[in-house]
Amino acid sequence: MGDSFRISGVERISNILLQDISIEQVLTSMVDTCSFTIKNIQPNEGDEVII
Repeated sequence: MGDSFRISGVERISNILLQDISIEQVLTSMVDTCSFTIKNIQPNEGDEVII
């Protein structure tokens, strides 16, 4: 399976700077976090992001 980066159900891998993706998975009840840089579009607050 190839790389996938969906925002609100739309594939946006071509808009993501892949070298800037950072995912921190926490092995407790705390929330995992992700940061990334996106170009040419602006997601809305609350949009679902699936990596």
